[in-house]
Amino acid sequence: METKKQKQKRLLNIVNTVYQLDVKRKDRSEMYVLARASYCKILRDDLNKYSYMSIGESINKHHASVMHSYRKFSYYKKFFPSFRISHNMVLAEFGNADAKEYMLSLEKLKQENKVLKSRIKELHSHNSKLSYELEKKRSKNNTLHEMIDQRVKSTKIKEVEDKLNRLLNGVDL
Repeated sequence: METKKQKQKRLLNIVNTVYQLDVKRKDRSEMYVLARASYCKILRDDLNKYSYMSIGESINKHHASVMHSYRKFSYYKKFFPSFRISHNMVLAEFGNADAKEYMLSLEKLKQENKVLKSRIKELHSHNSKLSYELEKKRSKNNTLHEMIDQRVKSTKIKEVEDKLNRLLNGVDL
């Protein structure tokens, strides 16, 4: 059975690995802020309600900084899609079943997306082939269409259509 301190240390290592940085380092850049928010959220909510003070001590931050990170978590999750993915990776690695399921479904969706992109390419290729064949047929019959357009009045179209039909039915093509 893991002690509280061991869980905390293991989580810190996981966060550092996933975000590829050291959460304890004094840095205000975006990735550090997001990584600390993820760490604080998990310790505060998922692991027996760690106090802000003890969380702060583990990453060399004041308890007010930890509170700020914790409160901003939902904002970060909403406006940083990559943060959501990274946080779920941390949860999955740490052993959260919901996060593992989320990551598996994310991988499945990525694979489906790859298959669909491939299918779209195939369909575009097929569409191009059909467009080319249609254009060939149009150019082949273009002189006939131009002749009909020039010589046939709009009131006589049905009559010409019937005559062409009779002519073509009697001719072997």
